Amino acid sequence: AWYTTSLATLFLNKIILSRKGSSVHVLGMCQMTTAAVIGGWSSFGGLDWLKRVVLSVLRCFGVRVATVGGGSGGAESEKRG
Repeated sequence: AWYTTSLATLFLNKIILSRKGSSVHVLGMCQMTTAAVIGGWSSFGGLDWLKRVVLSVLRCFGVRVATVGGGSGGAESEKRG
């Protein structure tokens, strides 16, 4: 993951600084905003948090969601009795 974000940062730096009239302030602002967003994302649990939110929204709309390991009904629950 670190290599991916580092590579993305290098390419974004090149794109931002190659534009005419761009400044290092814009570059710094983009990097600080990205760091804040990714830091907030990871402090909330990253993909696990997103999964919980999406599943809770789906349940609010009455969508039945199957989870790995059983517990959501289905044919295996009926066999267990």
